[in-house]
Amino acid sequence: MHVISLDEDYHIRLSNYFRDISQASHFLHEVSAIRPGVILFPNLRTLRFIITGPENFILPVLLRQLDIDITKTILSAPLTQDSYLAAISQLSALESLTFTGFLSSPEILHLTQCKQLRELYLHQARLIRTDDVPCSDAIRELSTLPTLEKLSIPIWLQEQDLSFTAGFCCLKELGVSGDPVIVTEFLRKLSDPNLRAITFHDHYNSRPTREPGAYRQSLDTLCTLCRSSLRKVVFSVAYGIPETPLVDVLQPLLQLDLLEHFEIALYHRMYIMYPITTYVVQAASAWPSLRTLRLDTCKSYSNIDNGCRIETLISLARSCPRLVHLEIQVYDRNIPSISDCPHLNHGLEVLKLRTPQGLDLVLLARLLDRIFPTLDLVKVVVDNGGEEDVPGRIVHMFHMAHIV
Repeated sequence: MHVISLDEDYHIRLSNYFRDISQASHFLHEVSAIRPGVILFPNLRTLRFIITGPENFILPVLLRQLDIDITKTILSAPLTQDSYLAAISQLSALESLTFTGFLSSPEILHLTQCKQLRELYLHQARLIRTDDVPCSDAIRELSTLPTLEKLSIPIWLQEQDLSFTAGFCCLKELGVSGDPVIVTEFLRKLSDPNLRAITFHDHYNSRPTREPGAYRQSLDTLCTLCRSSLRKVVFSVAYGIPETPLVDVLQPLLQLDLLEHFEIALYHRMYIMYPITTYVVQAASAWPSLRTLRLDTCKSYSNIDNGCRIETLISLARSCPRLVHLEIQVYDRNIPSISDCPHLNHGLEVLKLRTPQGLDLVLLARLLDRIFPTLDLVKVVVDNGGEEDVPGRIVHMFHMAHIV
């Protein structure tokens, strides 16, 4: 039998609990049994744990951040909403909640009792529909939370669930999954559509898109409503976009002249980025305030045809003076003559490149030294030329004048 032994002040001193998250709930129960009638961990502010079965939950009342995963309960016994979500609804000081697992509309109503919530992450939550509480009622109630600034909506949300009007008054960051039509409708219903960041989560649990133009329409709406406020756009895409050149889908984003962070990660070869070099050059001119650019255009394949030309690095250096972090693929082996390259005093700090085999890394280092002389970290992943997702050989250059 496992026995917990604590000194008198341990439950007061503890402020974060992340270790052995699969045992965290059992840990809390055992401690509460040891100290009946005592406020459980009064200084605990951050808690993350996995629920493995039905239990009577006792949570520290002053929690600020909670990460809860109930996916393993599917393999054991179903939980009732009167256990874990009822306990969560009593956390009056809770500010951030991340939920993973199946989530019904009555359970969403429990979450709306946390009136101090500033962050609610449900992109790993699978929405379950019930007859007693329509999803539209639950989402409408969720939209009234007065302090909610960051939200990722659950998987399997549908248009008819978005019956709220002028809701989510403080929303600044939005994460969405699945059908981009939902994104379009959601944006149109915001009371004050001044988003600063949006992330498109797309994975095997998401519903397929209805038509190739749905993403383009969604981005058109996004740029129309949030052009002056949006600073960050992230695409993490696996299955949702039909076989359409992604550069065409992304054209509306070139309107965002104040964009500071752009990231795209493609997990399937069907997302053809060609001609990505042209798009990146256009984006560099359109986004002069850009600070972070991450382009991982083919995660699941070592084929590097979706990459950029070497000259793209020069274009970025010239057009994006504030860029500090760059991750990009290059597909050609033709490094321009060093004497023809400009001396640029660009302040880029971090550079991660994926290159084809046969690229002269010494010449590459000399080129980088001319255009990015203040680099702190450079990593070059040399593609192995195979068809499998192999990390390849990583070359660390600790200083541009010296190469390993």
